[in-house]
Amino acid sequence: MCLATCYFRPCGGPRVCLHAKQKVWPGDEVTSLVVNVDVQIYDPANKRYEVPISTPQVTQKASSPAYMLGYTKFPFGFSVTRKSTGTAIFNSSAGGFVFEDQFLQMSTVLSSSNVYGLGEHVAPLKLDINWQLVSLFSRDRGTPEGEGHNLYGVHPFYLNVEDDGNTNGVLLLNSNAMDIILQPTPAITYRSIGGILDFYVFLGPKPDDVIQQYTEVVGRPYMPPYWGLGFHLCRWGYGSVNGTRDVVNAMQKAGIPQDTQWNDIDYMDGHKDFTYDPKNFAGLPEFVDELHRNGMHYIVITVREERLACVFWSHLICCWLSCVVGSWD
Repeated sequence: MCLATCYFRPCGGPRVCLHAKQKVWPGDEVTSLVVNVDVQIYDPANKRYEVPISTPQVTQKASSPAYMLGYTKFPFGFSVTRKSTGTAIFNSSAGGFVFEDQFLQMSTVLSSSNVYGLGEHVAPLKLDINWQLVSLFSRDRGTPEGEGHNLYGVHPFYLNVEDDGNTNGVLLLNSNAMDIILQPTPAITYRSIGGILDFYVFLGPKPDDVIQQYTEVVGRPYMPPYWGLGFHLCRWGYGSVNGTRDVVNAMQKAGIPQDTQWNDIDYMDGHKDFTYDPKNFAGLPEFVDELHRNGMHYIVITVREERLACVFWSHLICCWLSCVVGSWD
């Protein structure tokens, strides 16, 4: 794509418009894009899915920004540089930019090989950047073994410690399934199947500063209750309320501290939320009362089983309608 024009928004932020010079990729390539200086790239002609969270709104230009923003016309790329050191925090001018209906790609050079984040995966704290593929697609995977498995969470955010000790972070606010490729340049490539490219760059300069800036965008974590920070025990497969009670008793007999006992979804009646198995988990309310008398807490896991829930609630609605129609007759 090539740069066609540049103009300004009413709030004072520059906006870059891109138009395709020629079609270079197979597929439904989007030929006209808008690039905002908050590093948001989208299709102005067609509404695309965006993560539905409220983010801080910038209403005026920073009086003394800690960064410099630049861009290249062809091939299109933009860069964010730390003013105090001249370190390139983000630089996508190397090329490879693609924006199609169901395939988005952008690469950037990293400031160093010290990269952390991009969860949730089984991986070392410091990520290996030697051609590592990181998939972001949440799933329930029991007992993850080995490295590289994508798990429950999707966090397209990384923290990058620069060679001089300064730290930056980058968030791609996109919840579509994506692959991220870490490369020894050092560099990173994003490939998403939808949405828009909505980047947030955090200048730190300390690691805790980056995290504070990041959570200002995505939201602060909730303060957990004090007992929530204690010793918890949970697994799938206790089998019954007596099996769960045996585990609690064994913990107490061994002198192992325990604040909270959990049950996984095998306590349910047919995997229906807000129910419990009347046979294997009969007496569950009384067991919970026992825990409370001993100063403990109890948590059950609930799961949104859409297919089963539809069958269950449809059955209840049909029963209700039968009663109503019958009473009308």
